[in-house]
Amino acid sequence: MAYILEAVQDSVSDKVLNQLKYDRDLLSLSQLAAALNFNKTNRWHQGLPGVCLEYLFFKAISDKDEVIYPEVQNFMDGVFNISGDISAVFLRINGRSSEKNKVEKDFERYFGTSPVIIDYNRVSHQFSTDILRSCYGRSRINPCPDCLSSLFKTDFFIGSKEDAKWVAFTVKSDFNDIEYGPGLGAAIFPLGTESLDYLLHHDVRYQIRLLPITVDGPFMYCFHEAYFTVQSVFVNALREESLINQPPSRREYIQYLRAKQNSLAKEVISELRGRGAASLYTRNIDKIISEDEDVKGLEVAHRPVTQIAGSPIFFNNEWLWKRLHTTSSHVWRRYSQQ
Repeated sequence: MAYILEAVQDSVSDKVLNQLKYDRDLLSLSQLAAALNFNKTNRWHQGLPGVCLEYLFFKAISDKDEVIYPEVQNFMDGVFNISGDISAVFLRINGRSSEKNKVEKDFERYFGTSPVIIDYNRVSHQFSTDILRSCYGRSRINPCPDCLSSLFKTDFFIGSKEDAKWVAFTVKSDFNDIEYGPGLGAAIFPLGTESLDYLLHHDVRYQIRLLPITVDGPFMYCFHEAYFTVQSVFVNALREESLINQPPSRREYIQYLRAKQNSLAKEVISELRGRGAASLYTRNIDKIISEDEDVKGLEVAHRPVTQIAGSPIFFNNEWLWKRLHTTSSHVWRRYSQQ
């Protein structure tokens, strides 16, 4: 929840805040709602879910989440021969141009000495401050070299600062929206019903490695619950209508955010972090504490279950994973055997 709220805050452009005469560091939740709904731009239908998903993946990798981090670490080792500790550098903070400038200014601190970008075929290309600057958008003053010409589609880089080896990643909420091109090394996306053969065909055809995350697993469930909770609050400008037709699992947080509407957004984010677990979810809790109709009938007593951090919802692992037999580990293992 805290990460989603932070991503939503970051997504508001400096231009909108200047027009409203708001200070980003002193932004209250009610002011954030006003900025998101400013001039009826309806940002909730302009790619904001994707922005939040990018940010959540980035934070999961940066914070070494117990599920996502090992998946990505194994993928980087098996596909790109980048082993050991990995880190991420985020580029797509839409509102904060100062963050982009900071990455550019501290290029060596983020990427190491003489960094290289690894492409689909494991070929290394020299990376520089000028090339990083050209990643910031289509109106590039210093165009990327042909071999890295699609780096402007990068959402974040994942790699080893120690070894100065990096892979450009794109994140999409829909497999069919995945972007590709020279320089982009891999794509992260929620895995739905696509078959393994279909994924591998896409990989070979478009020359981009695929790292799918199970769509009905706890990570994606956590994302959807948090995103739609935040959406229902801000699209209704923190009014009581936010609670209409919401499941019990979301009402507690909606009421909390409404009660905090005059508080600073950064303070609410910090407080929400304190309420959640260090990881996205906690394992081995032998009871259900939920009124949610979707999980009330599950027989999970005395069996390992999964809890969504900061939420009363618990899931049975067997039920949770039974629909999908293909996981991301199978996909990247097939890559390494090619």
